[in-house]
Amino acid sequence: MSDPTKRPGPLDGVRVLDFSMFLAGPYAGRLLADHGAEVIKIEPPGGETIRSAHPVVDGKSRYFAQLNAGKKCITLDLKSEEGKAAVRKLIVDSDVVLENFRPGVLDRLGLGYEVLNEINPRIVYCAISGYGPVGPNSSRPAFAPIVHAHAGYDMTVFEYANVSDRPINNRSTAGDILASAHAFGAISAALYGREKSGQGERIDVTLEGGMHNLLYYEVQQAQVQSDIPPLVYSPVRAKDGFLMVVPVSDPNLRSMAKATGREDWAEDPRYNTVGERWKHWNDLMSELEEWAIGHTAEEAERMLLEAGCPATRYQSVAEVVKDKGLKETGGLVQINDGSGDFLIVNNPMRYRNADVGPKLFVDGIDQRKAEILSGGD
Repeated sequence: MSDPTKRPGPLDGVRVLDFSMFLAGPYAGRLLADHGAEVIKIEPPGGETIRSAHPVVDGKSRYFAQLNAGKKCITLDLKSEEGKAAVRKLIVDSDVVLENFRPGVLDRLGLGYEVLNEINPRIVYCAISGYGPVGPNSSRPAFAPIVHAHAGYDMTVFEYANVSDRPINNRSTAGDILASAHAFGAISAALYGREKSGQGERIDVTLEGGMHNLLYYEVQQAQVQSDIPPLVYSPVRAKDGFLMVVPVSDPNLRSMAKATGREDWAEDPRYNTVGERWKHWNDLMSELEEWAIGHTAEEAERMLLEAGCPATRYQSVAEVVKDKGLKETGGLVQINDGSGDFLIVNNPMRYRNADVGPKLFVDGIDQRKAEILSGGD
């Protein structure tokens, strides 16, 4: 994005060397670029693997574009002396290193934190990995689905779903996105800290740690004995679809009772206080479904919202992409990678005074190599 009425993004003037690949890491790099940093994406010879990831249009991956818009792309062979020398030269004028290799890989290549910190003591070095650089799991290969299973997340979802005899199929990449978001925050904090200390920092972010933070309730529940079942939010069937309705507070419950004509719920001791409603949540949702089944999802959503009860109908991603509200709020941004115009998801931050958002270009392989390695702007 480029808004001449706003000042540059808060990371304007920051240079990032982004060695990361796939999703955990590249999204962090995109967030840094969105906030004004100059992000130099260093790919292996031939380009990163996800340059061929579907969906592909005219030979260009839109998956790649979503994660790498706004980055300056070059390739380097990090196993060669020429490639290592190029990195050592670039690090002199860089502020951040971002990588998601398995722990120890860059050390073995002679490009680890200790070496780069010796060259530039102000460098902020952030490594994203499945389980961190120490401990019995540090050397395990990790993609998000692996970490979800290992962290207890998938079994938690399976137990809550209660509809299958095995963990349910999914393609969630929550661990990658969470790790990237935490990395972005940690890097930004370290850059701020550097202004006071004059020193850089080594940061390790783990996918597993991010997933455990999603399980804050379950981690506490696992340490105590309780007869009270967890509150599990479940879909409510309507005539032509499903709703998610969440009457957590007492005013929410009264609003739902008003919308459905079931004012008795507001007086029912099973439902009219938070603690008791939690215990009898499934019963309440079953009664709500008896009402909802007589309405379309859109009708039921409207009636509940007008009464003040938190509710939404379930939407498909195809519906979301056409949502006019997202375009008005900047949730989707149009870019062009040479294959035509298409929408990518914006970051969720909106700044009043600073120009923050996706840069509208997607580099091809080695598109900026001469410029970057010659030191040009």
